[in-house]
Amino acid sequence: MKAVAVVILSMYIASLTHAAGDNCYQIQNQDAKNFCLATAKNDNSYCYQISKQDEKNMCLAVTKRDKSYCYQISKQDEKNLCLGKF
Repeated sequence: MKAVAVVILSMYIASLTHAAGDNCYQIQNQDAKNFCLATAKNDNSYCYQISKQDEKNMCLAVTKRDKSYCYQISKQDEKNLCLGKF
């Protein structure tokens, strides 16, 4: 699961460097694509399309800039990663 968090963080950082998430559309994994689009476009509506609850909460925490979503993440490593953003 650490690997998933690292991938999500990497996608988040990468998405910041691309205009409006153009490269996000090339991502095959639908949850990863939605996370990328949400963060690149700063549009949390994409977060609600993420199927895995922990990833959805991470996405909402980042896009809404609200660490309360971090506390809803069940996996401790991912929760700590989320909280580390604030």
